[in-house]
Amino acid sequence: MNSFFVVVALLVGLVISFGCVDQGIVMPVTNAQVLLRSTCITSSDLNNYNTGYFDGNLVFVDNNILCFVSPNDLNIDVNSGTVNHSLLTNLGWSVAGHVIDTDFLPENTLTESLGTGALRWLNLFVQNINSEEIDTYNLVASEDVNVGGNAYLDGNIFGNTIYGGMYDHNADGVSIPFGVQYTYYFFTGGTCGMLNGFDCNTISGELTANYGGVYEVHYEAIGVGQNNHIYHTMIFINDVNNVNTLSHTLHDAGTVSTLVGMGHIKLVVGDKVSLRIQDYSGTSSGTVYNWNMILKRIGN
Repeated sequence: MNSFFVVVALLVGLVISFGCVDQGIVMPVTNAQVLLRSTCITSSDLNNYNTGYFDGNLVFVDNNILCFVSPNDLNIDVNSGTVNHSLLTNLGWSVAGHVIDTDFLPENTLTESLGTGALRWLNLFVQNINSEEIDTYNLVASEDVNVGGNAYLDGNIFGNTIYGGMYDHNADGVSIPFGVQYTYYFFTGGTCGMLNGFDCNTISGELTANYGGVYEVHYEAIGVGQNNHIYHTMIFINDVNNVNTLSHTLHDAGTVSTLVGMGHIKLVVGDKVSLRIQDYSGTSSGTVYNWNMILKRIGN
């Protein structure tokens, strides 16, 4: 009986000497730390410690018992012991169906790679890619590509831009009565040109924009009018004239006048663009043989 009390006293002394207090152990643990914790840790706080490594074995907690597991058997939940977590370095990658349910992080920043130039993954399926740089041999996008900064290209760009046009040619000429001075009259009855991003109405002589932005516009009109009368042509957006597109000519009897204009205009979706002409000098009657209007989107 006295020997029993001596043994108990020695065990108590060991517990006191180890301290039996939280040593702030951070996994993976050292040999001495595992011995310390396994000697004096209590069942009430055992499950508060995460897994770690000890002499090549995985250390984890299961049912309030500190356990050691071989690296060959690593699909074990740290608290319940159920198959849940996986250690990537020890998985048999030939076995399909492995699932990672936590963040997948490299050991050090900007030092490890996923694949190599020779050994590559076939397809990468993700929701979002946040990257400082993407180096690729061929980029294929099945939907929109939004670039927040500048885009620099050494090669050519092949693809469509937004454009539209309307024109007319009549060898016999089309009469335009200028019944009111300073009033602009539409060029109508033309033909829709190539369209990508515009709706065309030849009856009203208007192109309706499907996309907003800055457009470059070019036009030309050829015809005859009253001798010594000044004629102006100009691009209108809805019913607002754009002075930066105005062209001016003084018509001489027996000649054919050509009015050519160009400029930049700002459109929003639904804007109607038309080419119009006025007799600035008074009233008259004119004849138009040819006119053409072209728009091309060049920016936002």
